[in-house]
Amino acid sequence: MNSPQEHHTTLATAVAVLKQTVQSYGLDFDKISRQAGIQPLTIYDSGNRVPVKKIQTIWKVAFEETKDDGFGLTYASYFQPAVLHGLGLAWLTSSTLKDSLNRLVRYQRVVSTLCHFSLEESQKNYTIVFDQEPLDRKLEDISTDAMICSFFKMCKISMGPSFTAQSVSMIRPLPQCQEHFNTFFGVEVAFSSDRNCIVFDKELLETIQPAANAELARMNDQVVIDYLRKLKQDDIELQVQSTLIEQLPSGVPSQKDTASALNMSTRNLQRRLQEKGSSFKQLLNRTREELAVNYLKGSGKPIIEIGFLLGYVDASNFARAFRRWQGVSPQQYRKEQMMAH
Repeated sequence: MNSPQEHHTTLATAVAVLKQTVQSYGLDFDKISRQAGIQPLTIYDSGNRVPVKKIQTIWKVAFEETKDDGFGLTYASYFQPAVLHGLGLAWLTSSTLKDSLNRLVRYQRVVSTLCHFSLEESQKNYTIVFDQEPLDRKLEDISTDAMICSFFKMCKISMGPSFTAQSVSMIRPLPQCQEHFNTFFGVEVAFSSDRNCIVFDKELLETIQPAANAELARMNDQVVIDYLRKLKQDDIELQVQSTLIEQLPSGVPSQKDTASALNMSTRNLQRRLQEKGSSFKQLLNRTREELAVNYLKGSGKPIIEIGFLLGYVDASNFARAFRRWQGVSPQQYRKEQMMAH
C-alpha cells in the first residue's frame, strides 16, 4: 500500500530554487536529483509538480553533505514571488498583508498538497500557523525552515526589508546558527516549540501595501483558481467559483448555466455542493462580495460599473447587497479605504 506521502506534490519551481541553493554549496544537484528519481529538466516546466517524497530525499542529502543548520535560510535568499505561480503576484498586489496571508491559506494547495496553513486572529495580533498533513516520516528540518523563511521573505518583499515579526516559534530543535534565524526574523526565535507559527502586529497587517492593486490581484486569483481546478478536479467549490468569475460580467449566472458550463446536471451540482456543506447561492454571494471589495479597494471604476461587472442591473441593488455584506455603502467603503491609504 502506498503511504500518504506518495500522493503529495509540490510546485516544481520550488525545486528549481532548491537547485540554486544546493549548487551554491558546490554540490552536483543534477546527480542528487537523479538519485532521488527526479529528472533535472522537469523542474523548469511551468505548473509541473514533483512528489514530496522525492524532494525530501534531496533535502536529506543536502543536509548530510553541508551539515548546515541554516540551509533553509540560504534557500529563502534565492526565493522569489514567481516561484508560487499566480499566487506570488496575487500576494504582492493584495490590498494588505492580511489579504496576502488569507490568499496563502485559501490557495495553499498550489504550494504543496501537503500544506495545512491557517490564520488566527486575536485582539491585537494575527498568527499564521504552518502545519502539514499527517505523514509516515518526519520532514527534514531544513525543508520546513525553508518554507517558513520563504513566506516571511514574501512579507519583507511586500512591506520592506525592515519588516519584523512580533514572535516566531518553530518545532525544530535549537540550530547551531540560532543568531542567523534571529537576525532574519528580527526577533529571538523560540525553538523546540509546540508548533510552527509567526505572530504579527494586527495594525501592521491591515496597512495598505505599497503595490496594492485589486484588479491585478483578482486577475492572478483567476490564474490560481484555474490551476487548482486542474490540480484538484474533485474540488467543486473551486470549479464553481472559477466559472462564476468568468460569467458574472455577462449577468447573473443561473445554477443551470453553471452546471452546464461544468458539464454536469443541476441536480448533480446541488448534490456535490451539499456534500461540501455549501450551496450555489452561498458561493455566488461570496464571489460577488470578494470581487466587489477588490474593485472598490484597488480601482477607480465607477460604482455603477462595478455593479454591472458583478451582474447587478442597477447601482441601488448593488449598494443594498454590499451594505448587507460589509455594513456600509460602496461609496463609504471606498472612502474609508482611501483614507486608510
